[in-house]
Amino acid sequence: MNWASGEMVTPVELAGEPIVPERIIPGRTPAYLFQKHTSRYRFIREAVNGKQALDVGCGDGYGAYYLAKYASRVVGVDVAPEVVAKAQHHYVRQNLSFRVMDCAHLSFATASFDVLCAFEVFEHIAEVDQLIEESHRVLGPPGVFFVSTPNVESYVAAGRNPWHVKEYTDQEFYERLSRHFPRVKIYGQFCRRPLRQFLYQLSSRLYFDSRIYRLVVSALGAFYIRHIGEKINRHKTDWIESSPPGLFRFSMDNVGQADSFMAVCQKAEATSLELAGAP
Repeated sequence: MNWASGEMVTPVELAGEPIVPERIIPGRTPAYLFQKHTSRYRFIREAVNGKQALDVGCGDGYGAYYLAKYASRVVGVDVAPEVVAKAQHHYVRQNLSFRVMDCAHLSFATASFDVLCAFEVFEHIAEVDQLIEESHRVLGPPGVFFVSTPNVESYVAAGRNPWHVKEYTDQEFYERLSRHFPRVKIYGQFCRRPLRQFLYQLSSRLYFDSRIYRLVVSALGAFYIRHIGEKINRHKTDWIESSPPGLFRFSMDNVGQADSFMAVCQKAEATSLELAGAP
């Protein structure tokens, strides 16, 4: 709901498919937000090289498709059947599959994967401890869990999000994860262009707090999708490779001031093992 007025934010309906701001759809999602998500998949690319990877909350499937270019096997799971069906149709590689599954109840055998990622899922669910437990279970040592979530200190300035159950500080995020993983490192995700970040945060605040602004943005988005976006992007699949890198960076310095967090959690306790893929 809109926290200011108490009304539910209504998603735009296009050809029977709801366009919800929390669902990242290539060619429809604003460029800043899309690049913010693609940078997370770039961040873990080296970690999945030759490995078995699981993308929890894979959504549209473009990220799992990208990872499958480097991993030996990738499985993408999402709770929405229509989203999974679309991903299966649009993103095809021999070593890539998609399944309908609840992220807090993963129906995979113990130690099935080497790498697991869950990007912008943490803040959406109440069962976060169960998600972490399940992620720990399906990882084989020295498995690595990459998980991202917004920084509540920054996100409040961007407007109250009705789709989020809870947003976290870096300390809260660390404490939740370290209950189950013996080694956790928290990186901050920073935008290299502060003005662009400020404009996005302002736009987000207006979207969630202003019904008029929301209707205008929804109308413009619907116009773009119907008359421009679908024609340009209909056959595109390798979204991450074709998107410009470098807008975001990850650092362990000044994490509390970051736009979002990226946690790198390793299952094995052996101190000689380095966190795979962490810069």
